[in-house]
Amino acid sequence: MSLPETCDLLNAAGHNSTDQDRIVAAVANQSFPLTLSITKIASTYIWDKDSLYSDGKTLTGLLDGTEHQVEIQIPGDRNQQIDGLRTGDTWSGTGQITGRDSLFHRVKMNAD
Repeated sequence: MSLPETCDLLNAAGHNSTDQDRIVAAVANQSFPLTLSITKIASTYIWDKDSLYSDGKTLTGLLDGTEHQVEIQIPGDRNQQIDGLRTGDTWSGTGQITGRDSLFHRVKMNAD
């Protein structure tokens, strides 16, 4: 299943967390290539300081060629690569789906 197809399923699940959990479990450990048109760049703060993503960056944007909103956490050791990006830029990489933010209708991912 492709990333856009998986996003379609997650968004169709709406606020049903049981369906969302089943979809995320079905693609667990699968890496998806993606390109985002960036709408927001923020610092990532995670309580677990041992996390790979602690003190990293979170990119929010539209998945290339779709209307799907995606939020992807980038590890802190890549901050220099992200610091040069601005709203409107594109970012390409790979990542794994971790869930869906039902409030903002975004698919959540962690970068590989």
